[in-house]
Order: sequence, then structure tokens, then C-alpha cells
Amino acid sequence: MVIRSRVLWAVLLILVATTAARAESVTVAWDANQESDLAGYLVAWGRSSGATEATVDVGMARTWTLTAAVPGNTYYFRVYAYNTGGEQSPPSAEISVTVRGPSGPRFTINRGQLNFAAVKNGTATISMTPAQTLTLAQNGATPIAWTAETAASWLRVTPASGTGTGTLTVQLAATLPAPGIYDAVVTVTSVDTAVQVPVRLHVYAKGTSTLPFGGFDTPVDGTVDVSGAIPVTGWAMDDVQVLQVQIYRDPVLSEQGLIYLGDATFVSGARPDVESGYSQMPAADRGGWGFMLLTNMLPDVPRGQATGGNGTFKLHAYAIDAEGQAVELGTKTIAVNNLTAQKPFGTIDTPSQGGTVSGNAYVNFGWAIAPKGEIPKDGSTMAVLVDGVVVGHPTYNNPRSDIASAFPGYANSQGPIAFFILDTTTLTNGMHSISWVVTDNTGNTSGLGSRFFNVLNTSAATVRQAAERAAMTAAVTRAGGVTVSAETLAALPVENAAVEVSRVAETDTTPQLVMPEWSGEIRLRSRQAEPIAINLASEWDTLGGVYQGFLAVNGELRPLPPGSTLDATQGTFTWEPGAGFIGTYRLVFVRTLSNGVKTKVPVRVNIAPKFDRAGQNRQ
Repeated sequence: MVIRSRVLWAVLLILVATTAARAESVTVAWDANQESDLAGYLVAWGRSSGATEATVDVGMARTWTLTAAVPGNTYYFRVYAYNTGGEQSPPSAEISVTVRGPSGPRFTINRGQLNFAAVKNGTATISMTPAQTLTLAQNGATPIAWTAETAASWLRVTPASGTGTGTLTVQLAATLPAPGIYDAVVTVTSVDTAVQVPVRLHVYAKGTSTLPFGGFDTPVDGTVDVSGAIPVTGWAMDDVQVLQVQIYRDPVLSEQGLIYLGDATFVSGARPDVESGYSQMPAADRGGWGFMLLTNMLPDVPRGQATGGNGTFKLHAYAIDAEGQAVELGTKTIAVNNLTAQKPFGTIDTPSQGGTVSGNAYVNFGWAIAPKGEIPKDGSTMAVLVDGVVVGHPTYNNPRSDIASAFPGYANSQGPIAFFILDTTTLTNGMHSISWVVTDNTGNTSGLGSRFFNVLNTSAATVRQAAERAAMTAAVTRAGGVTVSAETLAALPVENAAVEVSRVAETDTTPQLVMPEWSGEIRLRSRQAEPIAINLASEWDTLGGVYQGFLAVNGELRPLPPGSTLDATQGTFTWEPGAGFIGTYRLVFVRTLSNGVKTKVPVRVNIAPKFDRAGQNRQ
């Protein structure tokens, strides 16, 4: 006889949560086969579609339980019937289930997939995608130990183990396989959870990879009456790695050839829209780039001077990949007018854009001049902001000959330099933003600098740093959890209450009350490089609670954007979006009350260009 598969189509999966310490159970049930010489059933299962890790003969039973299912893993099942003659039916339709633990996954990882690429010339690797990071966020109050590993010889994961929330570095090995496409997984395992992140590697033979591509977004082409600092922004992708984006301008006066202005900075998380559109590209999360152009340092064309920033200028952006292939991303023409500008101008010299700093006495240098009024010499109207939070006032009124020569005749020309001693050990290791907000004696206020820098402290400095992070984590865990999963977040009720919003670089920083939309979402409009502060709990809110915050990208929860800070106990979120941030950003904040009740506050921030086409300075 021939075993028919029609009676095996209706397979029902049931997930049964047990109390086992390390595993859950999954029960598979199926309809009976009606053949007269039926002898039994086989259950095949695996952890990828079509794969068979084991086949179990269950006899005439019509249910079978996998008792060693690990939370976080996905399992695939097929059932076969066999008769007394040993003949076997075709398989039933395959069904899968992702296992959850009794209280959900023990931790979550912020990236669903990583993509790498490399180019080889024979046996030699000539370029490769740089290291990428995964953020591991624990769900639960008690820190749990975990291990991280991969079976792929071409992939490296560090550290191999840790406890609680942490960061994993995933990078390619020095020796890579021959040209082709390879798949692997990074597996992070705790006491009862195993989470896998797929990793794809594309190895190209020399000469077969493609050119970089991207866009040049701001300033808006044809903008007039530009003054002060202006963000130059866009995005770039490559099938292996975009090494740099260089900004040039056309020559003016007696200059010859394109004039190099500087390299843009890539910032992870700056462009969620680009990452969503090119999620299969290597390092898609760092596709956004930005460069702050101080237009005062451009030539004064009408006066024929080397500085002053007046005239029409054409900007060019070029993307260059790791193989040296260059592509022009576009051009922008702007009309600059600093002659009638009212607001203070200047820049930060240290730290450098994207530079690395450390220690408890790092010197933050910069300069500022007021074109119409005067900046008080004691520096009292100058503020240093780190991640959008005011950390102090610099010492001002120090001389510098090159600035005095470039901008003579202003009230502060002879003392434009300021410095601030920054204790970087109070900051976590990683990327941060820094800027100055300067106000002159006539009330004109301007944000200066706005750049990203990396903190890297070791030894004794990190002891203090770790203690402060532990104190913050303790404050959060008292409310019942370090993080939440995307599934848990989706089920939380919306707070649906007004928030207070202030803009730090404005002359009037009085908080404005913003009401939620009908959906409960708070929608805010901002502009490039403008610091904003959001008080998630209004002055009439007496419930208190502890706050957590996330950036939502492609259904995944990421850490809050670089350049931002969340006070977990006060519910105050500050953010200084640096150059490169433009477009729409979806943030979500979770509030946990002392009784464990959680609500969420969804916030959508739309960042517009600093100047519009008509020359309206949104400053």
C-alpha cells in the first residue's frame, strides 16, 4: 500500500511552559492516518527550516513532546507515517514555533542580523567591513551570566562571556574563505535562554565589488542668507565599506581646483531611514554622515578676503570606499551672508570630530565671537553641553592671534579663546556629543561646535565609571527590569499625557507643553544640531517612577541615539543631534511605577534642515 499524506496536513503545535530550570517543552499533535496497515509515526525536528537534527519514532501515539526546548530558539517540525511494510509517507506541512520562557526571554539583542563583506586578491584580503557591535540588554533584576560564541572560523566575537547588560564586538577574522557567500550565527546563551543573530559574509574577488552610492541631503540646494555654522549631511553605502566622505567647494577669487573642506563623520544610528532601506548592506546602521561647516571661515568674495563668509559657494560630497573607488554623491549651492548676521559664531577645536579622549582633566578648547554685541569676558553666558546636558561654563577671554587676524574689529577679537576642564570619567565609554551655547550682551544666542567624540577610560577611571553605571542600573532594577522586549513593549498601555519640551539653544528656554496625538504619540519638530530637552513627567505629575528609553528601528529596540541622556529617576531626556541627524526618529520611553505597573510614551522627533530654501534661519 501507499501511505497518503493528506491526513497529515492538519498539524497542531502547542507551546506548554514548564517549570524546568533550563528548558521549556513544545508538544506536537497531528491527525490520525486512516490506512489499515498503519504501523506508526515519525517526528522530525530541527532548528532551521528543512533541517533534521533528530527523528523520533513515537509508534502509534499522535502527540510528542520536545522537552529540551531552549527559550529564544525557533524549532521546526514535520511528521511522517509508516506502514507494516516499512513504507514511509511524504512529510506533513512544516510548522515552526519560537519558544518563550515562563517570564519571557532573559535578555534581548538590539540587532536582528549583521552583514559583512570583504575583497580578496588571490589569497590576500585587501579590504573588509570593520567590526560591528551588538548590545545585550538583560530583562530582570538579578544579573545573569552569559556566553557568546560562533562556530564560523571566519568570525570573531568578544568578549566570550559576561554578566548582565553588555556590548559584544563582532568582527571578521584575519583569514577569510574564498570568494562566495557564507552564513553563520552568533549565539548568546544564559542559564535558560539562547538567542541567535544571523551573520552573512560576502567575499568578493578583486574587481567584482561595486562602487559606493548615497545621497547629499543638506544644506538645501539654492539656500540663501546662510550664516554661522551649517550642517552638511547625507548618507553613503557600499557593498564592503565606505571609508570616508570628503567635502569640497568650488574655487573662488584666485583659487585653483576644488578646495578641500574636511571629512564627514559617520555616526551609528544617525539615519534609521537609510538603515531600513538598505538593511542587507554591511554596517547599514552607520550609513549617515555629517560635517559642520563654519561659513565664517569661507572667503569673503565681495571684499576679496580669505575669511568672512560672504558670497555664493558650490559644495561637493564624495564617497570613497575601502578599495579607493570614489563617487560624487551630489552638489549643493548656497548663498552665504555673514555680513548682517547677529548671532555669535565660533567652533570647538578639541576634542576633534570623532576623536577619542580620557581622564579626569581633559581640556575642551574653542573660540567664540559676537558679530554685533559682546560676549561677557567672564564666560558666564557660555555653557558647555555634553549629550545635551549643561555641565559647566568655560574660562573665556584668552587671546589667539590667528582668530584676531581673521576677524578683526569685533568686541571679542582680542580674547576669543575659551577652555573647559572636562572630567570624562563621569561618562560611559563610547560615543558622546559636545557643544557650546553662547549668548552675547544683546540676548543673541547660538549653539557652537556640535561634534561627536569617543570616551575610552581604563583602570581606576573605569572603577568610578562602573560604580555610577551600577547605581543607575540599581535604580532601574528596583522597578522590576533593566529592559523590555519589542513584544512586551507593544502590549504596554500608552501614557497618553502631555510632556514639557524646551530647546536649550533658544534665548527663551521656557518649557512648552506638548499634547499627545489621538494615538498617544508625542510629535515634536526640531532642527539640525538643536539641543532639546523633554520632561516626560510634567510638573503636575506626582506618581514618580523610573524611566527607560529606546530608539525603535525596523521593529527592533536600540539604545537611545548618541548625544542623548535620560535621567531614569527624573524622567528628563536631553538630546543634541549632531551633524548627520536629519529626518524622523521614533523614540519610546517606558515608565515603571513603584507597584510594577508599566506604561509607555511614544515620541516622534522630526529634525528639519537648519536653513530652508528661502534663507530663513531656523535658529
